[in-house]
Amino acid sequence: MERAVEDAATPVYRGGPRGTLGRTRRLAIGDPQAPLSRFFEILDRHGILTDDGRLREEVHLVSIGDHFDWGGRDQRAQAAADGLALLCWLAAHAPDQVTLVLGNHDLARVGELAGMDDRAFAAAQVEADAVYWGDDGEPPSDRQQQAEAAFIGRHPGLAASELAARDFATFTAAQQQLVASLLQARRFSAGVAAAQSVLLCHAGVSADELLALGLSETERAAAPVVAATLN
Repeated sequence: MERAVEDAATPVYRGGPRGTLGRTRRLAIGDPQAPLSRFFEILDRHGILTDDGRLREEVHLVSIGDHFDWGGRDQRAQAAADGLALLCWLAAHAPDQVTLVLGNHDLARVGELAGMDDRAFAAAQVEADAVYWGDDGEPPSDRQQQAEAAFIGRHPGLAASELAARDFATFTAAQQQLVASLLQARRFSAGVAAAQSVLLCHAGVSADELLALGLSETERAAAPVVAATLN
């Protein structure tokens, strides 16, 4: 586990197409929003790490989205660094060994926060904390709606102070750049077919949504077809 933590600090990014579930031991982990050491401890308990801190050759790991944003306000710096290191470590494995499923916290780096850099986000977060948490550290009452509206007026790219104060509170430009590069390299998937009737995705997909995508009832029951359509 210690070697895995060290390895995450200096990852080697390898681009390539999205992976398939082709190895003999297949595992999935959802919402890996946790300290880096805890993530590796979980993998180590399952016996899937080698002595050099990488996944064993027979292992295929699917990370089902949301690699950023955990902990309290006093843990933001650690959470920001750990989230970046985690996604780097995962992406440094071959595409057929680690499949990355896109989560909303990942997508937010190039979505809601697309116009942000480190300086702009830090300034917005100071204001957001004051509006959202208030002086007593608790979410604000209704009488602070005016302050919320003023915040949105100053930061039109953010739909609410909550985004900077809580939901995406550990944003950094380095995370944004990594997510963008992984999207461009097609390392992220929206869905992965683990079996004919098993779809791995970060959030549920309704029958109505699949119908809107043009899938028939038979096609909607086939995970490989659904995954290909989502991707």
